[in-house]
Amino acid sequence: MTSHGYSRRRFLSAALGLAGLSLVRSQMGLACSLPVNLAASCGPQVWIDGGRLAVEGYATQRSYVPGERVTLCLSAQSRTRSVVTIQRLGATVKPVWSAPVWVYPKPIPADASEFGCGWDSGEGGDLTFDVPGQWPTGFYRVVMSAPSSADWQRSGEAFFVVRSLNPGRDSKILLILSSNTYFAYNNYGARRVPEAANTNGSFYDQARQASFHRPLPLGFLSPYDCRSGGEPSRQQRYAGWDKWELPFVQWAEREGIALDYATNEDLERYPDLLTSYRLVISVGHDEYWSMGMRDAFDRYIRNGGNAAFFSGNVCYRQVLLDVPASQMALVGEMDGEALWSHRHGPHRPENRLTGVSFCYGALNPNPIPYTIYQPHHWVFEGLWPAGRQP
Repeated sequence: MTSHGYSRRRFLSAALGLAGLSLVRSQMGLACSLPVNLAASCGPQVWIDGGRLAVEGYATQRSYVPGERVTLCLSAQSRTRSVVTIQRLGATVKPVWSAPVWVYPKPIPADASEFGCGWDSGEGGDLTFDVPGQWPTGFYRVVMSAPSSADWQRSGEAFFVVRSLNPGRDSKILLILSSNTYFAYNNYGARRVPEAANTNGSFYDQARQASFHRPLPLGFLSPYDCRSGGEPSRQQRYAGWDKWELPFVQWAEREGIALDYATNEDLERYPDLLTSYRLVISVGHDEYWSMGMRDAFDRYIRNGGNAAFFSGNVCYRQVLLDVPASQMALVGEMDGEALWSHRHGPHRPENRLTGVSFCYGALNPNPIPYTIYQPHHWVFEGLWPAGRQP
């Protein structure tokens, strides 16, 4: 049983149904992932990779526990009195703090995508505070709003996770956010050359190293509505909290299922973190894993732990995490040794961990049947339409 009386069967059956719904996305070629009735009102998109919003910023760490100091590094196009609001996102949006903050322009270094913006160097961040003890574990969004109505829709967003100070005490289920993949697809601060496409920025654009110390463009943390203006990144279609993890969390909280939270990096920093939980969950696009992450997961499962992967692309490429420097680098070539399945790379295919592999049919433009060999297994209870169970 879970901490709220859910049986393992009921939890996995319901979550499997939710994952099936939440993973249905628009075609990758569409400019906006919007319902049909809204998409018609969207004009042609000018994708701006690593552009400047009115106000933008980042937290110097991806996760904290109560009592730890959060540092937010902010920048603006011009001297601006921004309203900074922190919200916990779940079944509802719960504001936990808000205040005006003066924000000043800061340069974007040419190598920001690799080594970070450096907005905290020498002077510290623009906003620091200790995580209050009453803030529960969860995903916290930082909204940096500009004062004028025209710029309000161009508010920047950042995030951090609050981990439990007592892992496993209030919930035996741990949700690990796919934070590595957020930044692997983040092309903020991308280098450009006039005669070629981006030469850096996101791994999707052939970058080999990525810094966590830079803002996430529009669309990574909140659904992006192309009618609202602003400067989206074309990569926001492929990664981000709002596309898969948020719907899962909203469902779990509505069902009364308590979750603890962590990020990918936390498995590298705290390899024994998983031992406090009966179930560990990965949701959505969780592609980039370090050796430390994989070792921690494999060890946890060997020792009797349970894992559920509600995802279509897990543990596909290997990265090296430099936690103190807040950097991540591919280990080998993107489609070569960096693949966990590559015979000259780690040679630890992801299907040994998850049971399936992204290598087989994942990018096929046409629907591919998913073969179910045990349709009467308990995990599928309640998923088949009445009278149509295979």
